[in-house]
Amino acid sequence: MQDDGLNSFSPKSERQMINSSPLNVGQKLDRWLGVIFLFPVFFLVINSGGTNLGTQSIAGIALSILMLVSLFRRFHNKAIARIFLLSMLCFATLLFYGFVQSIRLENHPFEPAIWGLARQELGQIAGAISVAPENTRASLVGFAPFLVFPLALLLFRREDEALLLLQRLTYFSGALALFGLVQHLLFPNQLGFYEKIHYLQSLTATFVNRNSAGTFFGVGLCLSLGFAFFHLRQIDPHKLIIKLSSQSLMKPSQERSFVVFSLLSLIQLLALVLTQSRGAVISSFVAVFVVFIIMARGKMSRARAPLLNTNWSPRLRILALSGVVIGVFWFLAGQAAYRMEAQGVDIGRLCAYTSTLQAIRDYWPLGAGFGTFQDVFPSYRNSECAGIHGTWDIAHNTYLEGLLDMGVVFALVFIVGFFSLTQALIKGYRSRKRYRFVPVTGIAILVLVSLHALVDFSMQIPGVYAFVAAAWGGCVTLSLGRVKNTETL
Repeated sequence: MQDDGLNSFSPKSERQMINSSPLNVGQKLDRWLGVIFLFPVFFLVINSGGTNLGTQSIAGIALSILMLVSLFRRFHNKAIARIFLLSMLCFATLLFYGFVQSIRLENHPFEPAIWGLARQELGQIAGAISVAPENTRASLVGFAPFLVFPLALLLFRREDEALLLLQRLTYFSGALALFGLVQHLLFPNQLGFYEKIHYLQSLTATFVNRNSAGTFFGVGLCLSLGFAFFHLRQIDPHKLIIKLSSQSLMKPSQERSFVVFSLLSLIQLLALVLTQSRGAVISSFVAVFVVFIIMARGKMSRARAPLLNTNWSPRLRILALSGVVIGVFWFLAGQAAYRMEAQGVDIGRLCAYTSTLQAIRDYWPLGAGFGTFQDVFPSYRNSECAGIHGTWDIAHNTYLEGLLDMGVVFALVFIVGFFSLTQALIKGYRSRKRYRFVPVTGIAILVLVSLHALVDFSMQIPGVYAFVAAAWGGCVTLSLGRVKNTETL
């Protein structure tokens, strides 16, 4: 197992990381580009999750310009460079195939059967792979957040830069959770700066849908817990108690950092459960459970940690920490638990999944066209179990909707991306010591969003995906930052 060469990360060392030596022109540019990178990410989150076309267009233009400006940078780590190239290839493949689906041709050789039926009613018209080519082409701007992950790898190439990125994301999610709590308590009919129409009893902060807000705060909870664990391993609980009773906690220290990230964790946990999103609460619970189990296995570092490195066996520590997590979640998640008990399994949603699978079978393997779920699903909707009220414009299952929209191309890109990311994070978990919490946090986020995508569409919300992709970028940089092969690419 390799050793980490960086010093302990603390508020004081954060400032020293950048200011320890004079910056040349290239380093100053890197620093400014790293700050600019956060603006489109935060803009997507704050502006209703980036669900409207205008917001997506502005963020897409900003991210594209930033990518063009940053492409001349060179990686000093072949493993990170490979992940970067792979992510760009996945992005280009989805964008190119979506465009191909929208191309109209006379007597298109790959058009679905529905075009023949349309000609019987409308006369001779040019067909396409997509059932709604104009919708598909307009929807391509939704791929803009896919640039966030490769940009994070490109702009935050050093380990200290990646740590600062993760910390800034944690502070931002904590601040938004606090904003959401205040808004929910004092202005429950407001959605950001607009009037709230849906989910009046749920905390949604700047998001329209409570499930999207739940995923976002679940990811923020994983980040803040990771940093709390990092500082917890190096503090003496007796000193913490002493500092809590005095003003010495105001000075930068490991104890103060632990308290700050613990408070951020609590704030985000409260925001999460007040969303009343069943899927987000359960997925976040599983993700946090994963964090506690991995962190409870053996010693967390070479540093002495009196609170955790006890004589208890790893199994007893796992059981104890798991009991705490279960107790806190169950105590705070009352509303979400009530909805689970009162509503039970959503039969209508399961019925919609069956209908979507039928549509996937008919449009396999080329797909019905990116962004065309709302055009295809009505023909397959089963009113006997899904009812006749409400409009299904999203599948509430990212995997099924991706397969319906883009067919085998989505399946291939998803498999390549998922396993590449998983492999990088596992490699980081095995190779890191001091900063092992970072790949563990990345794994927890992956577990959370993968589970929630089975029953909701949070990862299809640009603001949520952009935030998650930025976090994964920092996690991958730190996971692969200690590999032996460091040739310049």
